[in-house]
Amino acid sequence: MRRLTSHGLSSLVLGSALWCALYGARVFTSGRFIYGFLLWNLFLAWVPWVLALAADSALRRGWRVVAVGLVAGWIAFLPNAPYVLTDFLHLRSRAGVPLWFDVLLLGTASLTGLLAGAFSLRRMEDALDERLPTWLVRGGLALAIVAAGFGIYLGRFERLNSWDLVLHPLEVLARVLEAPGRRALVVTVACAGLLGTTYLAVRERRSEANA
Repeated sequence: MRRLTSHGLSSLVLGSALWCALYGARVFTSGRFIYGFLLWNLFLAWVPWVLALAADSALRRGWRVVAVGLVAGWIAFLPNAPYVLTDFLHLRSRAGVPLWFDVLLLGTASLTGLLAGAFSLRRMEDALDERLPTWLVRGGLALAIVAAGFGIYLGRFERLNSWDLVLHPLEVLARVLEAPGRRALVVTVACAGLLGTTYLAVRERRSEANA
């Protein structure tokens, strides 16, 4: 468990540090703060991983009510990790910086976000496996991945965020029921597929380490 936490932390720190270095170079070269919003999005991408750690800690201490609240928060904020992928919509040729550099900048943020989501899923799996039947944990994680994919659609195209689930639950429900079928389905499947694939890669690596 400690090894997984350390590996996840180092991966996220390195990814975030690399993005900061690239962004700093971009600002220094161009004198403009374009793509600065990615810093906030990367911060939000870390939130599910932190909540997964907190939920595991609460479960180990027997704080079940607190743990349930943290798991609920984790589900609500999980879409924020892979959501960074959709920031490629902002990619375009801009004066002062070559396009390939911005591809690296956005790609680094996207990969870091995907890893944050995958490591949070893996940590949540470890935390729940010790307390719930395996089939229930696997099924719950699969639903969480699909929900994250749909959450990305709601965030990008319906302009909703995780806080709206708490502050405006009826509005979120209305938007969910009104969501366009085809586009919502494609975005949900594609984003859930990418998150699920990254999670399986992280999970497989963990299994090999334990073998």
